[in-house]
Amino acid sequence: MNNAVIFKRQPANYRFTTGSYDQVQLIFVTAGALYYHVQEAEAVALRPGQYALLRFGGRFTLQCRDEGYRGVGIMTEPPYPAPLRGAALLGAVTSSLDALLRVARAHLEGPLPESGAILNGLAEALIWQTLAVTREQAARSGRDWAAAARTALETNLGAGMPLRRILAAIPLSYRQLSRHFQARYGQGLKTYQAALRLSEAQRLLRETTLDITTIAFELGYASSQHFAADFRRAFGATPRAFRQRRS
Repeated sequence: MNNAVIFKRQPANYRFTTGSYDQVQLIFVTAGALYYHVQEAEAVALRPGQYALLRFGGRFTLQCRDEGYRGVGIMTEPPYPAPLRGAALLGAVTSSLDALLRVARAHLEGPLPESGAILNGLAEALIWQTLAVTREQAARSGRDWAAAARTALETNLGAGMPLRRILAAIPLSYRQLSRHFQARYGQGLKTYQAALRLSEAQRLLRETTLDITTIAFELGYASSQHFAADFRRAFGATPRAFRQRRS
């Protein structure tokens, strides 16, 4: 690929909109704020230490508000491989990206005879490293949200609320959250919730004298019959038989 590394600068009230971006550009913000948004979605403010990888075919608006922004831009020419096509990717600069950026800025500010070749290579390295960093950050974020879902399920064990309502405060779609949860814990949200309730049921049957109906309602079951059926399916004994055997 033929690549270029340049200093970028746009003034206050700058605005650019595209329905299908026809190039690939990586922007690292070093001062001010650059706002990115898609259609009517709330704009994301990119500030120093953050980046946007604008991929071929993406649809978005870039704008500045009361202040402009400055940064470093990386441009590359077609053809664009599959990883450089699609919606823009946003993220935070890591130590690995910062190290490459420092070298690039040094050659922009004090060019040497070989700076052109070095910048060309650095541009490509920055693009591919940014893709790798974005995947790592997305995976880490997914693990964090999966942990948040697990906490929500555990703390709402006896709330009797529908699963989606318990998870409503987590800013991911149910499908996305399910995928992250499955990847981290090896089971689905519903399966985990059911196992959690049954495990707590065993504890209550062993350690308390609460009657079966009270335990059922404590764990959010609609009826003691439903609770008993689930318990027997899981453990091969009714709650009453389990308690008598443990006694």
